[in-house]
Amino acid sequence: MMGFKRFLCLSVVAFLIVSLSSCRAADLVSMSRLDKGELSVRDKFGNQTKVPNPADFLKALKEAKAVADPKDQGKTVKTDYVFLADTGTVYYDDDGKYLVYTDSSQKRHVFQADLGALIAKLPSLPPKVTAGKNLDQKLSPLFSALSKTPDPWAAAFESAGRQVLMVTAGERSTAGYTLDLEKVSLNKDGTLALTVRLTAPSGSAAAMWINYPYLELAFAGAMEADVRLVYATSSGDQVDHVSLTKVKDGQNIIPVRPERGSLLTERVRISGFVKAPAGAATVEVAVEDGHNVLGKKTVSVGAASPDWAFFEAQMDLLQASNPYGSVILRSTIAGKAEEVIVPVSFGGK
Repeated sequence: MMGFKRFLCLSVVAFLIVSLSSCRAADLVSMSRLDKGELSVRDKFGNQTKVPNPADFLKALKEAKAVADPKDQGKTVKTDYVFLADTGTVYYDDDGKYLVYTDSSQKRHVFQADLGALIAKLPSLPPKVTAGKNLDQKLSPLFSALSKTPDPWAAAFESAGRQVLMVTAGERSTAGYTLDLEKVSLNKDGTLALTVRLTAPSGSAAAMWINYPYLELAFAGAMEADVRLVYATSSGDQVDHVSLTKVKDGQNIIPVRPERGSLLTERVRISGFVKAPAGAATVEVAVEDGHNVLGKKTVSVGAASPDWAFFEAQMDLLQASNPYGSVILRSTIAGKAEEVIVPVSFGGK
């Protein structure tokens, strides 16, 4: 009898050990085997980098909490990032903070953890870029007015530790055009390359009315951005560089053209926006080479809704005596004088 009791006790202990071992093995890393081989992270645009020190990642993945019924996940997976090793793959939804692993029997295992800070520190991986409308409570209401330019243009604003960009396709004569973020990557010089696709309306029933399609983009940090507009032509996709203006908080004159670093010849087109809450404003435009004024003009503008007015001027320039100079825009808004300087260079005819 004593032998049977001893056998029973040993059996219970063995069962408990096996059960505890099974519980410990149920973490995401053990299931997916992400600790076997080199760990890499790939974003939804195909950018991929190896994790130089995977210990912090593996620790966070092991501590991820299992989710029995992720109501906003349903049967689909929104993939912002993929974690890969030699034998496993885990998908990560950065908005919901969900981690999804599918085992060999096609059963989905869902966990939850915030890995955004760890991903942001990875080298060679661009920051997460959010695209859409109404991304910033303060800035987004301005973009409808600032999108109304003849040609494509972009403006970058700083807001609470991130950059918010407005990218406009310029004036279009029919409705139905759309802008979508197609690609995010890093250039060799470390700037952030943002490729936006302009899609024309399908069919011939598009309403004939002037509109200015635009898209908002937001990402953390102060990285320089390089915006490209891609659109279909009869001979294939055309990719154009989009001029970009960095706008400071409270700035009342926003240059559109020429862009910083532009090469000017003997004739230049200068455009931008000025805040005109009183109903009208004037902008003094001057082009200088550091020694001489090469051209000067005063432009009168009327108010636009809500407060911003677009201005544009053509100017013939004198011969520059210095290869580098600037376009200087001056205006007085609400009794306060403001000046914005755009660095440029000078070339031939």
